[in-house]
Amino acid sequence: VTSEILKFFEDSEEELISVLAHEMSHGDQGHAVKNVGYIFQSLGHHFFYLLAEETEWILTDNIGPHLSAVLQQGNLPVFLQFYGQFAPKVELQADVGAVLILAGAKINRIHLKKALITLHEVTGADLETTENYDSLRDYPSLKKRLEAIDRVVIK
Repeated sequence: VTSEILKFFEDSEEELISVLAHEMSHGDQGHAVKNVGYIFQSLGHHFFYLLAEETEWILTDNIGPHLSAVLQQGNLPVFLQFYGQFAPKVELQADVGAVLILAGAKINRIHLKKALITLHEVTGADLETTENYDSLRDYPSLKKRLEAIDRVVIK
């Protein structure tokens, strides 16, 4: 959580608490540690395809799609495309965890939904899009996130 994000929630303590609950949920679920694993998995994936397609290129003069993307964009963007695939699942898990944290604090989930809408508006993305301001990974669409929040059952 950055000081820039805090500015968006100066008028709503519940929305700020919702953002913090989302971040706490990442911690509760070990997402930082899992992200390290995802990075290594992505590196392995990238290295394997790059080595295989470079070998194919040397032997057949055929450039495969992975190598072609690396030649056009560089290694980092291509590596991050695979790494970024893990983000939607992790973000939805954190949203669900935030709803449970908020329920324990007797705060309505509507505040989490409002906070996500506020943050989404800042990016200028529409309701359905998964593209966002983060170059490292994609987030689920706002629509999917709001639907997931609504599906959480509090026992």
